[in-house]
Amino acid sequence: MELTVKEALLKGAEAHKNGQVQEANRLYTAILMTQPNHPEANHNMGVLAFGSGKVEEALQFFKKALECNPSITQFWTSFIDALIRLERCKEAKDALKQAKGKGAKGEVLDQLEEKIFLKGKIKATNYRVNEVEGTQSNISDILKLQMALRLAKKKFKEGLLAETESIYQDILAEFPNNKKAK
Repeated sequence: MELTVKEALLKGAEAHKNGQVQEANRLYTAILMTQPNHPEANHNMGVLAFGSGKVEEALQFFKKALECNPSITQFWTSFIDALIRLERCKEAKDALKQAKGKGAKGEVLDQLEEKIFLKGKIKATNYRVNEVEGTQSNISDILKLQMALRLAKKKFKEGLLAETESIYQDILAEFPNNKKAK
């Protein structure tokens, strides 16, 4: 029995969901042999590759999916996430800007933006001296501080002043000379 492209795509997604990666791969490959520009099949092949650690290969499928249909936010998030995993933060940042320019939005993109920011911080600093206190800070301290500052900013924008104040107090308890928290 011959499957339609839509049926093959649905069966592939179901197989992937059930952990039948080889079957999903077979179905998506069959689709791409007849329709190499099929955006969902390309994206799903990228998801399979990404899941098996073949991030560079996944990136090519995500890129193809975006070329075929740049209006799908999920395609952008997968592409950007792969770039981040490959530590190509500049490209990820550019892709994020492009995605937003195409109308993509949502909390996932905000999370990716934070990931890019934090990845860039880690890469740029590795370990650095806290300028204010002159003490050695490790990466997890820097990450916790950056995330706490972002959370406080978000709570402030939401008008949750008591929560904002509480976060800043927690920051100051650990980093008493932090200018942003002050």
